[in-house]
Amino acid sequence: MDRNSLILSLPFNTTSPPLNWSSTDCCNWEGIACDPRGYVTHISLPSKSLTGNIFPFLGNLTHLSYLNLSHNLLSNTLPTGLFSSLNQLTVLDLSSNYLVGDLWFQFSSEGLPASIQVLDISSNYFNGTIHSSFLQRALNLTKLNLSNNNFTGSLPQSLMKCTNLVELILRNNSFEGNLTILNFSGLQQLTVLDMGLNDFTGNFPYNSLSRYYPAIYLNDNSLGGKIPIEIGRLKLLRLLDLSNNNFSGNIPDQMSELTNLEELDLSTNRLSSEIPVSLANLNFLAAFSVANNNLSGPIPSGTQLQSFSTSAYEGNAGLCGSPLPRSAHIL
Repeated sequence: MDRNSLILSLPFNTTSPPLNWSSTDCCNWEGIACDPRGYVTHISLPSKSLTGNIFPFLGNLTHLSYLNLSHNLLSNTLPTGLFSSLNQLTVLDLSSNYLVGDLWFQFSSEGLPASIQVLDISSNYFNGTIHSSFLQRALNLTKLNLSNNNFTGSLPQSLMKCTNLVELILRNNSFEGNLTILNFSGLQQLTVLDMGLNDFTGNFPYNSLSRYYPAIYLNDNSLGGKIPIEIGRLKLLRLLDLSNNNFSGNIPDQMSELTNLEELDLSTNRLSSEIPVSLANLNFLAAFSVANNNLSGPIPSGTQLQSFSTSAYEGNAGLCGSPLPRSAHIL
């Protein structure tokens, strides 16, 4: 089968919306690129209303390095072992489709190819666990986005060997396990760590987090214990979301050392005691909430903390002071 026929065998609707595929050479088709030898290396067709299944013929394009079929209407499972022959694939983006099934069985037993740098399969209906061998060769991976699927189980230790990761997004699945025992210390390149809306337990994994993380989402899990004073080490942190967990104890003064913070959400936990006056040092805060905790005492006056709305403080029976309404103040 020639390369034109291979591509035409894929579930690409070339009429709605229309694709410019009139040339006799697929290397001149919209969304298709070839190397100087004529091998297809890139297929980029996001948001083209593509429908149907992804067929095994795709695996015959062995020089393919870039595949983006995101934001389409593709459905069903991926062919088993489809990517075992795509040893030059660096970018695979199948996000925002209707793909289903256990991801483990849809890749070869060797897992992701060693060449892969970006894997985005977010917003589909994949399920099952992520086996350690799935990531064992993916040492060049810079972005892993598995968010908005139905994955379960604990995270594989092989994930912590993907030391080139810049973005790790696992949001809105059913991953579980004790987050405290995971060692993130090797992931020194991360700029986004999003593990929100899962079933992780344990405490904040401060002991292995790098001080270079700009954004950490751990919201909507079952994390507990105290927020450790070591959180002050994360000097470059710009966003921290610990909302909807079971953190208890006081808000540590050391949080005031995170002077680059722009967003801080500690809402819906079991935090107690007073809001530290030292949080006034967070001059760049644009979003802030400690709502629905057990905090008490006055909101620090004469600080930026008073610039936030009532909703940032509501649900704390013992809390008083502006911007809370006078009727809510404790006299």
